[in-house]
Amino acid sequence: MNTKDSIKVTLILTIFAIAGIVFIIFNALGLVSIDQQTLTLGSTIYQFNPTQMEKVILNENQAIYISKDGIRAFSKDGAEVWSNTLSFNDIIIRKNFPYFALSEPNGNKIIVFSTKGKLYELIFKNKIANFSINTNGEVAVIEVVDGGHIVSAYSQTGRDLGVSSGSFTSNGDYPMVAVVSPDGEYIIVSSLYLNGPTLESTIGAISVHKPKEVVTNPMFYANKESKNLVYNIEFISENIFASIGDKFLTFYNINGQLIRQISLINTLFKVNIDEMTPLGGFVPIVTATPTTHAGHSLVLLNEVKEYIVKLDFDAPINYFNANSSGVVIGGGLIFKGYNRVGKEIFQFIAKQNVQEVLFNNYMAIAVTNNSIIRLITKGGN
Repeated sequence: MNTKDSIKVTLILTIFAIAGIVFIIFNALGLVSIDQQTLTLGSTIYQFNPTQMEKVILNENQAIYISKDGIRAFSKDGAEVWSNTLSFNDIIIRKNFPYFALSEPNGNKIIVFSTKGKLYELIFKNKIANFSINTNGEVAVIEVVDGGHIVSAYSQTGRDLGVSSGSFTSNGDYPMVAVVSPDGEYIIVSSLYLNGPTLESTIGAISVHKPKEVVTNPMFYANKESKNLVYNIEFISENIFASIGDKFLTFYNINGQLIRQISLINTLFKVNIDEMTPLGGFVPIVTATPTTHAGHSLVLLNEVKEYIVKLDFDAPINYFNANSSGVVIGGGLIFKGYNRVGKEIFQFIAKQNVQEVLFNNYMAIAVTNNSIIRLITKGGN
């Protein structure tokens, strides 16, 4: 092959590679046109004792079964990929693709997993009030101590990141949620303040690179959200996060500048997201019309725009699940999946007691009271 031919082949391969990358990104962002599919029950991935099951989740190409005494990961074909024993009285789960972490109410231990199985565990001297895990597997923890709380953070290998910031209940401060930013530079903390005339949440940032010392006011900024109990913080990109409360949702940049705020007064479900993506995320809200389910809408928000989808179900909406791939909404026996810009991509009509329908870019499953069943395209696989 001469030089000109080599250059031509290299150019063609480069064009194909760029096209493939663009397709992956557009698909992740929900911008690729996809025809709606009808899903049906396929093979059973796993059958379990209904009295022991705590939770079923998806993590990439694995269906994860979690009980109080064990965790098992399966491929979509039902092959067990890995397993791990547990010893919890109850289970609390925090997810952020491709990681998830487990603890228990009033416990002092957190176990972190990925698609490869158990990564590490953290054991604390004090009870855990709350914890989170980000897209890099970094954990933020709020511990309860006499007269206050301690906020700390840990790397994806369980190494202490060297920050330990405190608050005192005598000052009226109660940290509710803490999250390590995707770039690993900050811990974003929401604290409930109870010593004022009205309930108030404070949103602030702690530097991960401060010396390891307990301080009472480590925040670079302190944004006040009056009459709003912030229970969740979601990063939708590396520099943008949403504080989610019982009254409204607020988008901030990493420096604490308010971008936009949305009322949550008419939302039907508590706003939570699994597996947020670094390609640019969204916050989904199901708005409820007080008088009729026919007026319900799915609203997909980010810091600059929103997509609104009028929901059409024959029965009241009673199921909602969201992750980086999109949203599943259920009403009666019907479950519908929507991508990140609100396009309906699948419909599944249950003919048995289906409690959950979960999907991501790798697989879709139905969870009954005693089994995990793969969902397949009708007439396909």
